[in-house]
Amino acid sequence: AATDISHPHILLVRYLLSTDTAPSPRVEDILTKLEVLELLRKLGALLPPRQLQERSADELFRYALSCNSNNYLQEATLFELSEKLTLGQDFTYTQLAEVAYHNSNFAYCKRICTKAIETDSVGIVAVSVRLLKSPHFTDVLFKEKLFHHVIKHVPVDEIDELLDIYHQLPSYVDVRKRKLTSTELGEEGLTSLKIMKIASESESDNLEERIANADSLDELYVWLTGRAIRQTNTHIDTVQRVEEIIVKALDKPSPDVKMIANKISDILQGNILKETHGNVNVPRFTYDKTYRREVIMNLAARPSPDLALSLARKYQIDLWEIHFRHYSWLLANEHPLPESTTMVLREKMEEFRARCASDIYPTLSGTKYNVLAAYFAQLDDTVNSSAVNKIRAAIPGLNFKEFLEAAGSPADQLRILTPLLNDGNVHVISKMGDN
Repeated sequence: AATDISHPHILLVRYLLSTDTAPSPRVEDILTKLEVLELLRKLGALLPPRQLQERSADELFRYALSCNSNNYLQEATLFELSEKLTLGQDFTYTQLAEVAYHNSNFAYCKRICTKAIETDSVGIVAVSVRLLKSPHFTDVLFKEKLFHHVIKHVPVDEIDELLDIYHQLPSYVDVRKRKLTSTELGEEGLTSLKIMKIASESESDNLEERIANADSLDELYVWLTGRAIRQTNTHIDTVQRVEEIIVKALDKPSPDVKMIANKISDILQGNILKETHGNVNVPRFTYDKTYRREVIMNLAARPSPDLALSLARKYQIDLWEIHFRHYSWLLANEHPLPESTTMVLREKMEEFRARCASDIYPTLSGTKYNVLAAYFAQLDDTVNSSAVNKIRAAIPGLNFKEFLEAAGSPADQLRILTPLLNDGNVHVISKMGDN
């Protein structure tokens, strides 16, 4: 019945709930909703409490922003609201930058974009592209910074237009006039997204001469990557060869040589995965660490984890996580559980039990007795493992998970068992009850 946060009913509810020294999750959820209502009120967004249930979290946030044209400047309140609504920093940065750009507040938009770039935010890309294209935003140095961020994430059909803008920036024009030196290596250059798009057009010639005579790192990246991509069958030798010749061409080693070799190696690895396993976005694999980890984790969900383990070592992903993902897939698909996998997982037994309980058990069917027996056996739960085996033989069709979850209520367990009892299995059940 309450119409807003100041209604006496709301004040009474807040007071009563706040006296609870050990609030339940339900009480904590209500208190959080009341805090959301209070933050919305501060932003001039007055809503009847019942509408919190009717609107999604992102709708509530956008509504709060729209209630006043300057609400986007109340950054602290908005971030607190975003946290209460569990929307995430990426979403919040994007919304604030969008509104700032719409209001032509380029200084504020730049500040938000700077923060977002520092966290490699993907959501901020759309407004960053508009800022990069805008003739009214004249900060050339920041436009260059924006370019290097957005070029990693934009669709391929937008790259050429952005590249044209980048090539017109004074900082880029100045670079083209200089000869590449070892001290400049790694300070400029296109990302592999653009490299891959035009690498196939690169013509092969003498490697040493090409590196020594490169006018810019852009040109060098494009050519080296094009050469590397065409030699996917010998990609390890190619990367090593590139590193050796760059060092030789520049007369002295440079720490950035390894960086170039690694970039090429990442592109080659992405291409190989695309060819052998399909559906791999190679540019994202090269630059997006989160996506690369996701691809490698998915490779663990196969009969053999060898490729996933090899890539995990290369990209410093926890091998235990690879083994756990592989174990989850084997269990779900009723494959044998190799000792090489289970031994690694059992080295961290407490973590293994916790992850099984949170990630695996909820997904298991209560009537797949082979899977349940193997699950409990790996956790050294001999009681439940034995019970599953007995039920499998005596009461096929019983949902063991449902039966187990009713363990605190004999009446509920009896209700579950009664339809399945007969003269042939009642003695088995009675013995289980004694235990």
